[in-house]
Amino acid sequence: MTGTIQIHKSYAASLHMRRMEPAKADSAPSLVFLHGNSFDGGIFENLMLHPALADRDLVAFDLPGHGESACLPQSQSYNFGSMADRVGEALEDAEISNALLVGWSLGGHVALEALDRVPGVSGALVCGMPIMPNNPIASLFAMHFTAAMLLASKRNFTHTDAVRFERLALGARANGTHVPAMLRADGRARSEIAQSVLRGTNRDQRNLAIEAGRRLCIINSINDPLIRSDYVARFAEQTGFSGMVKKMDGTGHAPFLDKPEAFLSVIDQFEASLAQGADQLAKAA
Repeated sequence: MTGTIQIHKSYAASLHMRRMEPAKADSAPSLVFLHGNSFDGGIFENLMLHPALADRDLVAFDLPGHGESACLPQSQSYNFGSMADRVGEALEDAEISNALLVGWSLGGHVALEALDRVPGVSGALVCGMPIMPNNPIASLFAMHFTAAMLLASKRNFTHTDAVRFERLALGARANGTHVPAMLRADGRARSEIAQSVLRGTNRDQRNLAIEAGRRLCIINSINDPLIRSDYVARFAEQTGFSGMVKKMDGTGHAPFLDKPEAFLSVIDQFEASLAQGADQLAKAA
């Protein structure tokens, strides 16, 4: 271990937050990790404790209705936008004014949504997610659908459901560690997020990605059992996407667990690209 992860609470957004702050001030952006459906921020502890990130400000939020974070009131619906707004409130509460979001699965959708609506977000790196249009039929071509995938929208989880869903998301790395988080998660989040996709009520994430350009990095896991890697590749080819797309072989739905060093290398490359873009803008001004 390289340090101790401190537990905080964002009172403005009612989000639970794990944070590891560097021993000395660093001008690099805070790395803010956003987890997947029914998991919590604990899924990123392997990265937060990695020696390569010892000098970085690291934050992992529990999204609304997940982990120890408060559920959204009945008057508010769970969707990518409402979650991104809560992340923005939590960043402000934590006095983080320069953040690079690292989003996995559901967290990737939230990170992409946050790019143009949360001040202080310099970029987003996403994995385990397709860049979906606001079109329910077209979205079906982005994923591998199996009977187990139906769990992603199931409101009430049994213990067996949680075990199956952890195995679906993590493959051979599933060992029951995250089952308690799945049983605590608000089932409304699963069902309402699925409904928002099927009803086409979210913003078009293909357009968001194209507009984000160099501020977005997409990791495409070739062996992802949930997401079609050819769909992700075609998105970049067909749209002229100007951001970064990194193919990772030998990784499943959670590449940061399968190959953490390779994943961290992509973060380094993306940050270098962002810095280069900022330099070019400064020279042009």
